[in-house]
Amino acid sequence: MKIKIGLCQIKTSEKLSENLKRAEKNIQKAAEEGCRIAALPEMFCCPYSLKSFSDFSQPAKEGCEIYDFLSECASKFKISLIGGSMPEKDGSRIYNSCLIFESGGKLAAKHRKNHLFDVDIKNSIKFTESAVLSKGDKFTVAEIEGIKAGIGICYDIRFPELAERMALNGAEILLYPGAFNMRTGPAHGARTIRARALDCQCYAAGIAPALNTSLSYHSYGHSMAADPWGSKIAGLDIEEGVKSFTADTEMIREIREQLPLLKEKMRVITDCNKGHKV
Repeated sequence: MKIKIGLCQIKTSEKLSENLKRAEKNIQKAAEEGCRIAALPEMFCCPYSLKSFSDFSQPAKEGCEIYDFLSECASKFKISLIGGSMPEKDGSRIYNSCLIFESGGKLAAKHRKNHLFDVDIKNSIKFTESAVLSKGDKFTVAEIEGIKAGIGICYDIRFPELAERMALNGAEILLYPGAFNMRTGPAHGARTIRARALDCQCYAAGIAPALNTSLSYHSYGHSMAADPWGSKIAGLDIEEGVKSFTADTEMIREIREQLPLLKEKMRVITDCNKGHKV
């Protein structure tokens, strides 16, 4: 089976209405180009900042603007949506959450970011997501448009154990809405996407906000996708736009048969659970 997927790199601003308008424009473009799935960036609805996480937070349920927007776009354009991420308010907590909608507008799954971005890079960037956000504790694999998609959010991509767990639970593509910055993006962005594709013998893609220098946090952009052999097959630069690629499940099957890494990983896990030394 082959399925076309659109990476929507959106230039976010400080206005929710403008962000939703830009997102709709790019979702529509992906649909018009024949994509069956469109994927949005991390925090597509607000700036990537601690204050914005709090100010823009909403419950992820019907009747809330961001939730209803994603559901309506999926239905309107007849396209399944990987809804980037939003600051999800749940009681007294806020999560960095990705909502996945089927093409009819029904919620298929939700992923809460497992690993929070708490870093202090000398002479570069300091950011502490945990000052505002709570972390999720589950991995997410959702079947959408006939393909099984594993979902992570930005910093989640740096943990191969999470990716492997999703792959061992059937994921054929790994989608990471993310916002690498201008220091870590050039150094690690493409490398980690390709590494996860190689680790798990599947397609992997990162979907970033476009660069907006008027905001305090500068996203590196450069959304891209890699195939199960680790080759880059689609990519953008720093500007807003849509770039599509085609995932071929037959290619995944062939590579996993020819180089049975996942079978060996499963054996190692099984032996470890039995208490065997490996």
